Amino acid sequence: MMTFTKQCGVVTLLITSVLLMAALVVTLGTYRSVFHQIKVAQNEVEGRKAHWLAEGGLECTYSYLRELDKTILEIKEASTRPAHFSDWCSPYDNQPQITISDSVTAKAYIVRSSKRTQSLYKTIKETSQLGRGAIQSTGPIELIGTLSLKPTVKEEPIRGNEYECVSVTFADLLTYQYDSVHGDSGQSLGLEVLDPSADGPFSGFDGVCDSDYKTAIPKASSGSRYSIYAPDSYQGTNPPPFKKDFNPDPNMNPFYTFFGMAKTDQNIVDLSQDTELFKHTILTNATDCATEIMDHFTLGQTQGLWIEGNCYVDTAVVATNNQSQLLVIQDGALALRGAMTYNGVIYHLVDYQKSHVKTRIDNFWKTLAAPNVFAPFIKDIDDASVVKKSVGIQFASGLPSGGLIFDSPQGVTTIVGDMDLDFRAESNPSDPPSSYQWKRGSWNDF
Repeated sequence: MMTFTKQCGVVTLLITSVLLMAALVVTLGTYRSVFHQIKVAQNEVEGRKAHWLAEGGLECTYSYLRELDKTILEIKEASTRPAHFSDWCSPYDNQPQITISDSVTAKAYIVRSSKRTQSLYKTIKETSQLGRGAIQSTGPIELIGTLSLKPTVKEEPIRGNEYECVSVTFADLLTYQYDSVHGDSGQSLGLEVLDPSADGPFSGFDGVCDSDYKTAIPKASSGSRYSIYAPDSYQGTNPPPFKKDFNPDPNMNPFYTFFGMAKTDQNIVDLSQDTELFKHTILTNATDCATEIMDHFTLGQTQGLWIEGNCYVDTAVVATNNQSQLLVIQDGALALRGAMTYNGVIYHLVDYQKSHVKTRIDNFWKTLAAPNVFAPFIKDIDDASVVKKSVGIQFASGLPSGGLIFDSPQGVTTIVGDMDLDFRAESNPSDPPSSYQWKRGSWNDF
């Protein structure tokens, strides 16, 4: 006899299989969506990497020009671009392609950096170093007496024929003090900035100073002092009565803007020993300085004169045979007592932090024969635990028509007298290098 048993497991198995298959289909669909999102995210990451590599290409191009003192013409053509340009940008793996082309604006270039699908560009402007100041000082500077000054100007006018004039650029403390004994009692103002002479700041100039760039300081009472401390006023507003032609700039670098090279010990040695540019003299007797200057420049020498050591001009000097000339006084005191008529630039270069230089200059002031007319003006300033002492004192009337540069960050310079300075570019032998700036309007301007 046969027995039949009811079978129910087939239905359960079938339903389970269908559910598993449905779950598998849903899971596979979800995985496909996840894989798509992962691929999108990867593409986004790669896109952002390419974007920032392209941005890095722009920035390393700019830093190459600024830090290595290069010109844009040196890197404009990819075929003749220096090999070390790529080395400069080596931190950027898989370097972007850099192309440089002219802009519709004069002295402006379009720098384009491309990486895969990303292509970024910015406009870089070439700016002139003209208008750095008829007097420039990296250390504290004092002007005592009366001063009439025709300044330098920036290359482009503010409006019409009105220019941004620059009388004095300074990195530390600047002080003006009227003094009735040493100044001109007949001059109406203590310090007066006049409009530059025609063709004075540069060939073809025929303009005036904008009223915001034209300082006038009354005599007031003898001994009245007016000061600006550059770090406090940098990119701000000058305290009255100074106007914007007095330019506080703690970051000024006159050695580079004048000589076109970094200020290093080796560059200074190489420059001073370049016989095509300079006659180099080491002075052991400071009073021989006037004779050295007269003998060199009155012969019509086209070379500059580089004097190393103390320079004491205690007699009248007339050195006007040349239209343009350069006198460098390195690592010594600059003391002027006799009248000096000189066409050109005087550049006082002092590293007062070197012990032998400090000793040389300090001993010079101490050992001057009585009566020591410089003694009342010798300064000893304790500035934030940094002692800054006098490195230059000049009793002057006519100042050099090519300008004065005092490159002595730890040294104080004092000019005393009834001073007159008519800046003329023809008396300045410098051919200042261009500098570069990004043109504003990029997405990441700061």
